[in-house]
Amino acid sequence: MPSLNYDILEEIFLESIKVDTTQNLEKFMLSGKNPFNIVLRFFSKTQHIDLEPDYFGLWVKEENYQILHNFAFLKPLLEVIPQTIVQLNIGENADICRGTKFFESFIRKDMKALVLDEKLPQDYDEIIHAKTSVEEVIFQYDAKYEDLLIVPFSCKKFTVYMNFEEMTKKRTKSIVLPSVETLIIINEFIFDELPSEKMELFVKFILETFPNLKSFNTHFSCSEICIFETIFKMEIGLDTSMYALIPKHVKGIIRFCVRFPKFQQMFVQNGQIDETENAYLGPCFPLHNGLNLQYFFKFNADIDEEDDAGSFDID
Repeated sequence: MPSLNYDILEEIFLESIKVDTTQNLEKFMLSGKNPFNIVLRFFSKTQHIDLEPDYFGLWVKEENYQILHNFAFLKPLLEVIPQTIVQLNIGENADICRGTKFFESFIRKDMKALVLDEKLPQDYDEIIHAKTSVEEVIFQYDAKYEDLLIVPFSCKKFTVYMNFEEMTKKRTKSIVLPSVETLIIINEFIFDELPSEKMELFVKFILETFPNLKSFNTHFSCSEICIFETIFKMEIGLDTSMYALIPKHVKGIIRFCVRFPKFQQMFVQNGQIDETENAYLGPCFPLHNGLNLQYFFKFNADIDEEDDAGSFDID
């Protein structure tokens, strides 16, 4: 049966590219017409693409196949990758590939999610902004306010790394992203105390830029002094006036995080964590129904900010 032959050949093909993927992929495709077509048929099921400086990764059936840029059969491969994919990840320094066939092909795909590890050259701003298929955008770099201009109007979920000072600058003109319903902001909170004026400007930035929010989560990495002042205010009855403008239907968490190894033993003695745990997530203090403030102690400096942010429950 032809279909059986194809299935057997596909198994051989997948086994052969577990190491030296690009080289063995080329060898397999050179071995005959059927093997050549089997490879193309397999990669026609690509759903995710990673674009890196020295390779691109094609995700098929939750497996990532990393192919070097000088792949001998690049043209037929690009032709079979679907125009509509689930996600495109553009890695740091990947823009050195701009102008190449694969870079231009991938960035013009229709994707549901776009992840940028750094700002793309300005030449691509209009291409990104004009996309109507994108529902989620993630900026995994220290973004500037002006970078928001490239976010497509179809975007419903937006994650951004942005400095607190960048968000609280006074501006004469605002960028508005009315389609964003879910927002995650991760940044450094550089103050030693919690300045209500700055927090009010922060809230104003959120409301002006994202007027139709339903879910809002932010993660501040802050100083020890700031965290203790914040906790103290929470314990004695938090003054929530600086957050009063946030609509009651907006749900989420405003989280303050501090690296403070000295407190690990105290939490262990109190029975709040065991000796093996490297962090302590404190209780939530309600601002209104569904929107909370929370503090988070990290005892290990190796814990990444991304790990902290990943614990947000935004559904």
